[in-house]
Amino acid sequence: MVYITFSQISDYPALDWTYVDPINNNNALMFSAINPPTLVSTCIERNPKCIKQVNNKSENALILAIKTGQNLAVTTLLENNINVNQQDIYGNTALHYAVEYGNPIYFFYHLMEHNANIEI
Repeated sequence: MVYITFSQISDYPALDWTYVDPINNNNALMFSAINPPTLVSTCIERNPKCIKQVNNKSENALILAIKTGQNLAVTTLLENNINVNQQDIYGNTALHYAVEYGNPIYFFYHLMEHNANIEI
């Protein structure tokens, strides 16, 4: 069986950086944010609008990256001004998931540096 990674196809001219999966509404940025090594910067460069998109659970790439413990993706997303206060369908933000998943101190510190609202 041959496995092809997202990074192996990222330079193909036919790759549609605006693609959104019709089942969950995940875009290329969201796929990148949950899979190491991350292509978050490339996704944002090729499709700047993707940073504002959410999936069918109202999760943005930051929430997904935190839920899957992707420190590099979280840092890159925050550096690119992703909405740190995006609420999913349950009313939770990245800050809620930072406490529950992965590396809570690392995530909490970086989210607070980028004005995460603790009142939500």
